[in-house]
Amino acid sequence: MATVADAEALEERRKSLVEAKRNLELAQEEAAKFANIFAREGYDKIKAAAQQAQLVSSRRWYNFWEKASRVPSTLTLSDGSKLDWTEVLNDALAEVRAAVEAPESDFEKPSSKSGATVAWSKTRVERGIPLVRIEKEVSADPRAILLSQIRAAHAGNADPSVLYMREHYTYRGGQSSIMHVVKRFGSTVVSNRDFTVFQTWAEADDGTITFAVKSVDETLAKKIVPGAVRGQRLLFGMQIRPAKVTKTSFFGATSETDGAKVVAVSHALLGGYLPVFLQKQYVVSEILSILSTLDGAKPLPDTTELIERFIENPDSDDEEGDAAAAAAVQAEAEVEAEVEAAEKLGINVEEEIGDLASLRSAHRDNAEPEAELEIDEESDAGTRD
Repeated sequence: MATVADAEALEERRKSLVEAKRNLELAQEEAAKFANIFAREGYDKIKAAAQQAQLVSSRRWYNFWEKASRVPSTLTLSDGSKLDWTEVLNDALAEVRAAVEAPESDFEKPSSKSGATVAWSKTRVERGIPLVRIEKEVSADPRAILLSQIRAAHAGNADPSVLYMREHYTYRGGQSSIMHVVKRFGSTVVSNRDFTVFQTWAEADDGTITFAVKSVDETLAKKIVPGAVRGQRLLFGMQIRPAKVTKTSFFGATSETDGAKVVAVSHALLGGYLPVFLQKQYVVSEILSILSTLDGAKPLPDTTELIERFIENPDSDDEEGDAAAAAAVQAEAEVEAEVEAAEKLGINVEEEIGDLASLRSAHRDNAEPEAELEIDEESDAGTRD
């Protein structure tokens, strides 16, 4: 027969369980502030599926606000070739620079669209799809433009086609990372595309920034996002050169302002059964939309802080973010302990704190313990705890 003391113990355990869950939610919210992640409102199914994505080389489950503790130094490209990550870095930057600096004779006659010059390559064509080069003067700080490419929240603000973007790992030096991107091209009739990409950047002494993105294969599972098609290949990049930009007012007056000359290049094979003309149209529209959004746009409130953290000091340790992630992991462990204790007393845990799917995952249940993780001592890609 249950006593008053038993009833009080049950009530205390229930309260402790609910409090532990609330502490976990708060800790996860704090950790998520430091995550390089963006999810567009209204696409909850995509967000939920993409947040379950793990690097296939990872043996330990990591939450969407954590980074993988380790990735291999060798990456597989979309053509099946395998390269060290430093070779991928150098090749991606070299390809973008070559496309930017290629002579006009390598391109068809350029056209003007939305204040930009658009030219299609005659020499670099694959499956009927040529590389495109787009040039435009933009009245925005070059580093703010770079930020709009490497930080997910800024990318989502600059590019309406981005539905989801998440950084899974940052390589040694802080200027290269593995990203998962889900994009919407054209109307809702066309399936979304997702890419796993290696992105990197470099800044020259004169302030010129080269940003490069190259798709990599076998880094994330291909069937992650329901209804999405994995893009076959992506090479994208920008050369962002500081420049004085001439702006014309509504009344025709002209003035000079600090800005940048941006040359964007893209060679994207979107996969699926999209006609060539649609693939070309979507890629150009996306780049023009980004450049138009950035031109004269008011910087986001955190722009200055993020430039200092991720561009001026890209290899600095993010101690605050690491501490927040560690606190969330600890809070999760405390919830698990409370769940176990509550179940022993016969408390209906799901009734008290809801579906445990938000706290547990099939990936985590099947993952090997952290202590069993084998480290490749020959890899110099760097580790992340």
